[in-house]
Amino acid sequence: MQTTDQRSDSRMRDKDVLFALILILSSVSLIVYSLNLSIRAMRTVNATFYDAPGFSMLVISTGLLVLSVALLVVALKQGGTLQWLAPRQIRAALWNRSTLKTLAVFVYLFLYMTGFGQTIPGTHVVIPFWLTTFVFLVLMMLTFKAASIGYIVVMSGLCTLMTYLIFGYFVKIPLP
Repeated sequence: MQTTDQRSDSRMRDKDVLFALILILSSVSLIVYSLNLSIRAMRTVNATFYDAPGFSMLVISTGLLVLSVALLVVALKQGGTLQWLAPRQIRAALWNRSTLKTLAVFVYLFLYMTGFGQTIPGTHVVIPFWLTTFVFLVLMMLTFKAASIGYIVVMSGLCTLMTYLIFGYFVKIPLP
């Protein structure tokens, strides 16, 4: 049976494997880019390999490649794997209540931002700021079960009214 510290260390080694692989791919890409840059500079301005603009990038990316391989070796020796990236584990991580609430918030934000000043499809009616703000606040509080429905409607209405009065009326900031 593993202790909490051992499980945490094991999860870190798993993430080290992934991070090392990403760093290796990035380092190889940088090496190819720096060589290409140096070769073009040597052809264009007759530069030598050591004073071509890609040389310092080549040295740094080669060092990064060596360190990435070292990280990968250490992580694998200490039991790191990529099993946590299996489709079953990802599906379980993504399809939980917390993730779905987060996704709902992004959908609400998208609809809220794109609803400002737009006409309702098939009509010439423009959606007013106060209505989109009120609906957004109600949906957010309902999603997180902030309070009873009556309280949510009242609070959303008051927040919308205060926002409209403070910014639109007193400060004279044009609202969408």
